[in-house]
Amino acid sequence: MKVDYKPKNINVKLIKLPHIKITQVPNVVSGVAPIRSLVNLGSGVADLILLPIEQYKKNGRIIRGLQKGTESFAQATTMEAIRFGIKLQLERRFCLNKLMKFFLSNFKLASIQGVILIL
Repeated sequence: MKVDYKPKNINVKLIKLPHIKITQVPNVVSGVAPIRSLVNLGSGVADLILLPIEQYKKNGRIIRGLQKGTESFAQATTMEAIRFGIKLQLERRFCLNKLMKFFLSNFKLASIQGVILIL
């Protein structure tokens, strides 16, 4: 049996591009570290607003939605504050290490040349 198949010129980019834009681009962009923090905070704010509305539509209990939204917002804000503190601490440590290496190298150079340093 012989199959006679001649492929047509199909532009795959035009077919796949809308699918990629919808499914993959938001995940890639939100994976970038500075943007990820904004996405997390934004989702907390969205939960603060949308969860009460969703809960009210579901069973008419707006208070439970407010509780859930506030909890989600507080959790997102707290986690981002902790992450920011950790990043700040790491940057501070990096800068202090660089300064220490700079001053120690200068101290060693001065002591080799016979210069007396007053600290």
